Amino acid sequence: MLLFLSAALTATSATIPLTPLTPPIVQAEIRGHGAKPVVDRLFKTEAWWQVTRNIGAGKAEWIALAPDLAEGTDAATSETLGISLAEALPKSPHAVLAVLELGGDASPLVVGKVCSAPFLEDTARHQLRYKAKALHAVSAVADAHLSTVKTACLDELAKIR
Repeated sequence: MLLFLSAALTATSATIPLTPLTPPIVQAEIRGHGAKPVVDRLFKTEAWWQVTRNIGAGKAEWIALAPDLAEGTDAATSETLGISLAEALPKSPHAVLAVLELGGDASPLVVGKVCSAPFLEDTARHQLRYKAKALHAVSAVADAHLSTVKTACLDELAKIR
């Protein structure tokens, strides 16, 4: 199915067809038009769900887009971006840790949000399974550049009950 961004950002800007929807195309759109208009357009065309599914699946090239996407999120898109990063954490811990932020609380990239299992309507059983998988995956990350964020994430994961 052909996916198109729903509307031009301004009267003079053209809509770029997303055929297929790829990280380089989304990145080019963000660079050309800014994160907020691109996130809004993705959300309006439901392509946002394709982006967050790819992130949640642990695909590193999609996870790498998260900081740029986060700049354009509102409450709903911020929450879904954070949840998709949490879903990706046990699958691709290095990629997720690389995009997380230590400080603040407004961003969907904050360690305290992503590493706390922010799933909606979740069961205690799922939380415990998730915790075990995420702890194992994050513990295995050996990159010294990520040691501070890794420790912060492990601390948040340990709080899951």
